Order: sequence, then structure tokens, then C-alpha cells
Amino acid sequence: MNKEERILNEFLVESFNEILKVEEAALKKGKFKNLSIREMHVIEAVVKNEKQGKNTSSNIAKTLDITPGTLTISVNSLERKGYLLRERDIHDKRVINIYTTDSGKEVEENHAKFHENMVKEMLDFFPEEKRKILMEAVVELEKFFKSRKKVD
Repeated sequence: MNKEERILNEFLVESFNEILKVEEAALKKGKFKNLSIREMHVIEAVVKNEKQGKNTSSNIAKTLDITPGTLTISVNSLERKGYLLRERDIHDKRVINIYTTDSGKEVEENHAKFHENMVKEMLDFFPEEKRKILMEAVVELEKFFKSRKKVD
């Protein structure tokens, strides 16, 4: 790797890991200590799919890019903890719909506020002229990662 590649690689790896650590620490400080960050992201995906009326287990698994079996394991745990409910579809008994409970909605609202605050703090860190450059770079990075996802 050349110097640019090494710097970018370190930035991506360290930033990804640091964001997960910060998210996990925020969860552990609050009243939702019994959740892992992975479980939080499952709840987040359920809420997103619920809002779109697409809260079937298969749609949620696709959103998370995991297998239905992996989702089932997480949903079992989150159902026991009182964050999610699972029900068979009334029109098609083969379909399983997943819903958030009031506790699930509450934890997702807290998590959304956490992200909102983190993004605001991050943007406030940059002077206005550098913020514009950052946003242009982020848009290009997003395009790159989405194009890679289609290839793989």
C-alpha cells in the first residue's frame, strides 16, 4: 500500500470501530444496558420497515443484509427482552411480521437522537468551507460503497 492507501485504510477501519464503540458505550450508559449494538441495529431496521409497511421477517433480513435464520436468532432474543413482537400475517400464514413494542420504539428514538447529536457535533467541528468539501466526499464515498455492493 502506498501512503494515501494506508492513511485511508486506517481511517476507515479505525473510524468504523470507533463509531461502534461510541454507540455501544452510549447504549450501556442509558437504561437499555441489556442491548448489544447489533440488537439495536435490528430494532432500527424493524422500525424503518414498519414505517414503510414492509415489516416482514424477509424484508427486515434484506434490509440488514443477513439471512432469515440470523434474523430469527436476534428476534428471539429481542422478543424475550420485550423490544419486539412477532405475529403471523392474517392474510398469509407463511409470512411473519415483526413489530416494535413501546420499549422498542423508545430505545430506537434514543438511538436516533444519539445519531443526530453525533452528526451535529461532527459537522460543528468543521469550519463551513471544509464542511462543504466533506459533504461532497461523503456523497462520493456512498456512491462507491453502493456500487461495490452491487458487484459483490
